[in-house]
Amino acid sequence: MIAMNPCDLDALSGYAWVFGDNVSTDEIIAGKRLAERNISRLAQFTFEHLKENFSSRINRGDLIVAGKNFGCGSSREQAVLVLKELGVRIIIARSFGRIFFRNCVNNGILPLRVNDDLNAHVQDNQQIKIDFKNNIIICGTHSTPFVRPPELFFNIWRAGGLINYLKSQPRHE
Repeated sequence: MIAMNPCDLDALSGYAWVFGDNVSTDEIIAGKRLAERNISRLAQFTFEHLKENFSSRINRGDLIVAGKNFGCGSSREQAVLVLKELGVRIIIARSFGRIFFRNCVNNGILPLRVNDDLNAHVQDNQQIKIDFKNNIIICGTHSTPFVRPPELFFNIWRAGGLINYLKSQPRHE
């Protein structure tokens, strides 16, 4: 579970759920499930074909660690919303689908890019530490730098999403 003080981003830790390359939004939440509009009910089908009983095994604050092109495919915002509903606040990947990346930021999940195949060095339920001060992710004896997102992304993340962030900003008349 992520130990987090939103005002102090020196470091966070959490437990990993590991995925490979090219995990599509359809694999995160299948298109056939989208008739369900209630995100809490929809979330029970998250990764249903990749990780059995994922929604009942994940804990709030767990992290997703993936390979290349995580969240590719259709521009399905529900793919991000179900992960947020299950308590995912950070996704670490070598690269992201472009629209999925923006949906993460806008909905309060922080996407972190790494320049190596971190997912090859991590196992499910392994603890990971994210050192924001030094821009390094540490898991066991392996460490890798991450591409630090713009400070605006951190502010949106701390606010819980873009809408909350915008509401918190002073109004200019």
